[in-house]
Amino acid sequence: MDVKYNDKKQFNLKGNQIFVWKLVYLCFGIFNLAAFLIPKKLSKIEIYATSFFTFTYGVMVDMILDLHYDLYGYFEEGFKCLDL
Repeated sequence: MDVKYNDKKQFNLKGNQIFVWKLVYLCFGIFNLAAFLIPKKLSKIEIYATSFFTFTYGVMVDMILDLHYDLYGYFEEGFKCLDL
């Protein structure tokens, strides 16, 4: 992909790249809609427990990688809650 990054922190996308991103968002929406509409064999408590575990596990790993190993210092130092 021919993406240029200038000092103003803006991306210059060509028409073909914009079409690809629209296609990605469309597929994302279709897959999410299908995931919500397909009948599930799990109970609601199992779905909520799995979602809660994955969320807390992700936050815990992000904090460990930042505080212990200092791996989140690419642009600014520290873990950013807005990334969630």
